[in-house]
Amino acid sequence: CFHTTNKAGHKLDNFARDGRACVTVATEVEACYEDDFFTTRFASVIARGRVRRMEDGAAMRKVLVALCMKYLPEYKDKIGEGIAREIDDTAIWAVDLEEVRGKGARRLPR
Repeated sequence: CFHTTNKAGHKLDNFARDGRACVTVATEVEACYEDDFFTTRFASVIARGRVRRMEDGAAMRKVLVALCMKYLPEYKDKIGEGIAREIDDTAIWAVDLEEVRGKGARRLPR
């Protein structure tokens, strides 16, 4: 899930035109120089699916609380009022996954 504005914009126009989505997450990224060339070690996941706008108010709030608790748990006492203030201008989207692939490069120096 992710959030956007509820107002008009390029992303919302794209979602209305074509709901396909690709989500990529890279982690454990480490730049390195091996065997006379530059490369990286990494792990990644690429997921493809379709974007769906969430309409259920309780489910939307649950997603926003989870995002706030992940990134700013020290402000948990402010989450409720923040969501109440911003919810009318916020859209929550889910990506219904159709394909998930992972890859990684873990070459070790010789």
